[in-house]
Amino acid sequence: AAVAALLGLGAWLRTPRPLRPRLESLAVLPFGTSGVGADAEADYLGDGLTETLIDGLARQPGLRVMARSTVFRYKGKALEPAAVGRELGVDAVLVGRVTQRPGGLTVDAELVETASGARAWGRRYSGSPGELTAIEARLGRELVRALDLELDEAGRQRLAARPVVDAEAHRLYLKGRYHWNRRTADGFEAAVGYFQQALDRDPGYAAAYAGLADSYALTGAFGFLPPGEAMPKAKASAGRALELDEGLAEAHASLGLAKLLYDWDWTESERQFRRALDLQPGYATAHHWYAELLSALGRPDEALAQLKAAAELDPLSPGNATDRGRALYFARRHGEAAAQLEKVLQAEPGFVYARVCLGLVLLEQEQYEAALRQFDAVARLAGERHALVLRAQAYARAGQRARARRCQAALVEASATGYVSPYSFASVHLALGDLDQAFEWLDRAVVERSEWLVYLRVDPSVDPLRGDPRFAALLRRVGLAQ
Repeated sequence: AAVAALLGLGAWLRTPRPLRPRLESLAVLPFGTSGVGADAEADYLGDGLTETLIDGLARQPGLRVMARSTVFRYKGKALEPAAVGRELGVDAVLVGRVTQRPGGLTVDAELVETASGARAWGRRYSGSPGELTAIEARLGRELVRALDLELDEAGRQRLAARPVVDAEAHRLYLKGRYHWNRRTADGFEAAVGYFQQALDRDPGYAAAYAGLADSYALTGAFGFLPPGEAMPKAKASAGRALELDEGLAEAHASLGLAKLLYDWDWTESERQFRRALDLQPGYATAHHWYAELLSALGRPDEALAQLKAAAELDPLSPGNATDRGRALYFARRHGEAAAQLEKVLQAEPGFVYARVCLGLVLLEQEQYEAALRQFDAVARLAGERHALVLRAQAYARAGQRARARRCQAALVEASATGYVSPYSFASVHLALGDLDQAFEWLDRAVVERSEWLVYLRVDPSVDPLRGDPRFAALLRRVGLAQ
């Protein structure tokens, strides 16, 4: 819904004032905030305006827009826009600031061409806090006009159909996205609260339902809640968003993720991801999540192609880069996987997910001490609880069964105070060679619809089970039988 306010079809379609030559790629750097109330909580104004611009511009054919997770790496830094443009390989960079004052706000925006460093366009907009959506609309339509973008008829109809939302609901939505992007358990919890407040204010706000869907889907995928608690809520929220606005790419992608991780409906998941990308080819997250499906189905070349597309839109995302390493791991290309993950960690030593994936690759290469060093780093960075199952697998495969059993006992203790997936217990039993117990826990994982089950067809760590008839039956239950 915010995209309608952003792009506001109208006179700009009839009276273009283009730049020459036409710019084909763009980075929207995070808008800063200053003035009265410019504190951490008020960051949602600048962050939200940045995201709204990115989301709206990414829908436009012929324009490549850098994704949020790449541009937000520059937040709060003193930057020379043309240098950032060269680093990201884009034609231009948009920079701006939201200044709050008693009873009002001002938005300054400036477009800088990378090649020359020249100011190609710039505007100042002023109004009350309640006029934020109107300011977004004016900024967006004037920027689109300056960029000389072309919309096909279908794109015009989609955007024209988007209603303008209640201003306070939009502010609450921006707060929700601010907290969702923190990617933490309490961040997701706060995001759900803000999205729900936005819907209480405006029950027809499709984007807020999409925000709820994203929050519940990642809460389940990250293991913060049992899948049976989180994923049905994600599906219901995405479904409601699409009832209100079938053209909302974010809702299609969220539904595709839930169909992948929870329903195991590969055909419908792929349909949803493709629909999201038809609507918004520049949506890096849809490319990324679609790659997860393709990788799980044993289509590594297609998965890597989608991850490449995501990387072109989001080149600084460690998550995208790490999942390229994991896709190579699933494809049994362990040397390439290790090199890719080491590259991620050179740039982001504290990125825990990359250390987890590198440790798993090293286990397959029988480099047990090196794997344990990665898992020790996971414990330091994320807490001992998060490393227990990893250390147990490493100790077991290295023949240090007593240590593995101690980690297993600690995992059981941890499950008394927080959610631990049955797949984690299955993984430990498998590493210890306790195959009967591993299958018992895998049966429980099927009942709970644990996320990692979707990778059974390609996961090297379950290779010891592949000759067992029970494994073939397990694949059939998950819908992965070939």
